[in-house]
Amino acid sequence: MQPSAAPAAPSSSKSRRIPRLGVHAATGQARVVIEGRTLYLGRAGPEAMERYRQLLATWLATGKLPDAAAPATTAPKAWTVGDLTARFLETHVGYYRTTDGTPTRELRNFTRTFKPLLARYGHLPADQFSPRRLKDVQEAMVRRGWCRPVINKQLGRVKRLFK
Repeated sequence: MQPSAAPAAPSSSKSRRIPRLGVHAATGQARVVIEGRTLYLGRAGPEAMERYRQLLATWLATGKLPDAAAPATTAPKAWTVGDLTARFLETHVGYYRTTDGTPTRELRNFTRTFKPLLARYGHLPADQFSPRRLKDVQEAMVRRGWCRPVINKQLGRVKRLFK
């Protein structure tokens, strides 16, 4: 009996895996990882898909990635505190509900909590929010006349936002 002849794998050329186009969940930007580098291609959509095709064609033809100065490698936009609170409230609308589906008061409590935070730091990049700024928000709550147990509960909600 002779062994069946299996097709020989090309030994001289190294096969490349075609990288998949993905979406950065936090910013909604299309991205692709090639040779360990993450390249952002702008907002997910037809333009990003065209940039992906061009990038892939260049990489497969030349074996090289574009230099870092190219517009396809722009980093995602930094989120502001206002963006973060809006996204938090959007995602938790369905979470804070009773068993019959009616919304609980917790979402309203979050909205009330975020007012002093947004008044002071709504346009600040979220990664620049610090414990010192949290202390400033706490002082704003004191000036509003809120009592200590309420302030402590509200600060816990602000901390949960940044987790």
